[in-house]
Amino acid sequence: MHNKLEVLRIGKNLFSIPHAGFCHNNLTRLILPENTQELQAEALSDNPITEIIFEGAPAFIHRHAFHLGTPEMAHVAIRGHLAKDLKTLLQHHAKHINEYRALSARDK
Repeated sequence: MHNKLEVLRIGKNLFSIPHAGFCHNNLTRLILPENTQELQAEALSDNPITEIIFEGAPAFIHRHAFHLGTPEMAHVAIRGHLAKDLKTLLQHHAKHINEYRALSARDK
């Protein structure tokens, strides 16, 4: 946090990027390996990200992991399995989480 990192390639042993783990840097390019499965809230917020490469398909991306507004999301290039664009990817994960919560509440 609060470094001057510009490019980040996450190691293969990092399962989760914690809350605000890499916020307030100068990251423009991000490569997430297959083993990285979670991006918590504000994990990568306040970075001028222009490209994200997903080598796998994360199971959970918090809707505020990047803390970008809709106009900013349109300018982020996404590559990977489920990657159409960042907004669609975040909406997919938000829908998945909401469905999981509904099923969990029903089973109580």
